[in-house]
Amino acid sequence: MTNDLGRKTLSGVYWTGSTKIVTQTLSWVSMLVVARILTPGDFGLMGIAGIFSEFVQYLAEFGAGAVVIQRKEITSEEVDGLFWVAMANSFVLSAVMVIGAPGIGDFFHSPQLAKILRVVAISFVAYPFCTIQYALLSKDMRFDVRSKIDFVVDICAIVMLLSCALLGLGVWSLVVSLMTRSVMTTFMLSRATRYCPSFKVSYATVRPLLKFGMSIVGGRFLYYSYVRLDAVIIGRYCSPPLVGAYTMAMQLATVPVERLTSLLGGIQYAAFAKLQDSPAELRQFFRSFSRAYAVISFPLLGGLIYLANEFVHVVLSDKWQATVVPMQILAIMGLFKSISVQVPFLLNARGKPHLPVRIYLVSFLFLIPGFFIGAEYAGLIGVALAWGCIYPPIALYTIYLGLRATNSTVREFVLNLTPAATSAVVMLAGLAAWSSVTDGVFAEWPQLVCKVLLGAIVYVATLLALFSQSRRDLTYLLGHYPGVLRLFSRGNTA
Repeated sequence: MTNDLGRKTLSGVYWTGSTKIVTQTLSWVSMLVVARILTPGDFGLMGIAGIFSEFVQYLAEFGAGAVVIQRKEITSEEVDGLFWVAMANSFVLSAVMVIGAPGIGDFFHSPQLAKILRVVAISFVAYPFCTIQYALLSKDMRFDVRSKIDFVVDICAIVMLLSCALLGLGVWSLVVSLMTRSVMTTFMLSRATRYCPSFKVSYATVRPLLKFGMSIVGGRFLYYSYVRLDAVIIGRYCSPPLVGAYTMAMQLATVPVERLTSLLGGIQYAAFAKLQDSPAELRQFFRSFSRAYAVISFPLLGGLIYLANEFVHVVLSDKWQATVVPMQILAIMGLFKSISVQVPFLLNARGKPHLPVRIYLVSFLFLIPGFFIGAEYAGLIGVALAWGCIYPPIALYTIYLGLRATNSTVREFVLNLTPAATSAVVMLAGLAAWSSVTDGVFAEWPQLVCKVLLGAIVYVATLLALFSQSRRDLTYLLGHYPGVLRLFSRGNTA
């Protein structure tokens, strides 16, 4: 079973990775282009609208997708029941959003925000279709289908975003892109899965599943509250341009973790669910995914901290200067998040949703007061400092729960991260040496490009020169595709 699951898992990584690399690169470039066209105020309005949209998305599905994947056996009647529960939630929440939009606009002193929210509310009815069909594809490990759909949807959304921005639609460029993504995802998933829910549903059939689903929803509610209420609090204390600056800082500081989670999250959860009764194999997969997160996140976030000022000045322009210091602080938080983000997937897959809820509750109780205090006394930087000071201990506690769930030791976990951490430190030292010699010699754009290329070369060279395990990993990756299976199923450390 482990070999077959490993093959399917790596097939998922292969398909998801190959498409996500292309689409995320295009998405990243398009965001930077649009950031030069639009204003921080535009991003601030959409950032606030996105908070409510994502919040409704978490509540609307009622944990249906997680239930479908986590259950070893589930009948079509149970799936249909979960779908209709999610659909009822979506309609109710959509109506609430339409009715409450003017009040939200008044709270943030922005009538335009109310118009945006009412348009975005239309997309809520698509959430149940996407949730159930994505879950069915993940349960069957059909990640190739998921990846092809995501690829087409991402390309369409990027094209619409750039086209509308160039036409001068301002913040509505971001709204049109979001709506395009929702409509296209629903359409393509329906064609791929041919899923058609039955109206013959018994509440008694669904009721046992809702307990697990409610635990997932409760955890997500708490998670989303502390992850996104920072922007809401800033929006109350500050102007939309400053909200936009903070939104951009958070996006840039968390982009490696968010992109990796987008790439691996669904695959991880499905794999962990399959292995919930196989402790040894589960531990191997956990360590392998931890190593993957660290190898990619550490150099990107370390480089962002070091090059933040140059990056914002050269790439985004000086109108985004307010993002620099918050982004550097938030990137430190991102380092801790990158090594703890997969633990909730693991715990939920093992049928222990109460543990993520505990993590999220602790985070909520400590971070929310920190956001209020930070916003009151130091604005954007104060909220960022709340993240930087409070989140790391919570992340360490999260890691502890993950190690306990997989019977792993702290030493094993640290050794697993050592190659990435050491190579990132050497990379930063190389960048500092280069800057001391060449700053002021080259023009801004060439200098930034040189630093990025130098950092990448030094990091990869150190990783391969000092750590034999990294060389063996690269050998497998550059070999034939079946060899990748051994990389992800070994779980060895350097």
